[in-house]
Amino acid sequence: MIYNNLPDYLKNYSNSTAKQRIECLKNFLNIVEPYFFKLKDAFFKKNYSIIKTKVYSIEKEVNLISTYCYYSFEFKTFIHFSCFPENGKTYFLLSYFSEDEQKLKSFFEDIENIKNDFEKLGCYMSSIIWNCTLESTVFSECFFNKKIRKFEKEILKKIREKRYGEIKINLFN
Repeated sequence: MIYNNLPDYLKNYSNSTAKQRIECLKNFLNIVEPYFFKLKDAFFKKNYSIIKTKVYSIEKEVNLISTYCYYSFEFKTFIHFSCFPENGKTYFLLSYFSEDEQKLKSFFEDIENIKNDFEKLGCYMSSIIWNCTLESTVFSECFFNKKIRKFEKEILKKIREKRYGEIKINLFN
């Protein structure tokens, strides 16, 4: 989802020199800075109308919490993702600047098309967590030992067998 649309300055980041890495960081900061100031301005002026949030849920309470703001190179905007369990459900909140709604149209259409399919929605949200927010995700110990250890074994097996396209993760089933 994200990695296919990386800008050129990030594609060979790991092989770059310190000077190239600094240039890469400057380019990224040029992308981030306007969004940071918009968010800061909204906060201090209490003008939250510039931010929209779409809420999705599944009818199962899954013991994980995740929140993260990431820049989508595919849609060229920031998306804030939150996931949490409450009262027998698991909620997914996707927040974005209202001015970017058109940029995110196909992203939300994809979710709308699968929002009633528990398996597909679970896989889609799992891919966001796994690819974008994993470092800011908290799992219950029981959930981690049951689910994540299972995925770890399955993923390593498929990697050893070079069956990358068959790797499928659904944290919610």
